[in-house]
Amino acid sequence: FKYAKMGANAIFSGCSGLHKNIKLELDGINLEVPDIEGLIVLNLPSYAAGTNLWNLGKQKDGLHDLKMDDGLLEIVGLKGSLHLGAIKANTSAALKIGQGKKIVITLENQYPIQVDGEPWSQPPCIIQIHHHNQAPMLQKQ
Repeated sequence: FKYAKMGANAIFSGCSGLHKNIKLELDGINLEVPDIEGLIVLNLPSYAAGTNLWNLGKQKDGLHDLKMDDGLLEIVGLKGSLHLGAIKANTSAALKIGQGKKIVITLENQYPIQVDGEPWSQPPCIIQIHHHNQAPMLQKQ
């Protein structure tokens, strides 16, 4: 029962207030963070078992389709775990926040972070993300 209670609490409370405790900078420009509970930085069209978070839904002005070889990173927001479920069911889309070459995220509180499937609890910090390199890959035709 204890784990069910903790899981239900995580689903319904998540990281509420994230937008009030995070600063987001994209290519040197401060962005307004919408009322979200999750922030995802992408460079691949596949997330969570094949979900394309960027190329679904309406295209925001000034943003392009996600391409792995353009040197840009995409930032999307999620309203919560139920929102991610709706995206997986193709009944909703992620909130497109921006595209750029350098992202700076300032966390003012401790938040759960996950990078490439590895989670941890991150104390307040500044996270800098940028496109570093590219390697040729083989693709089945």
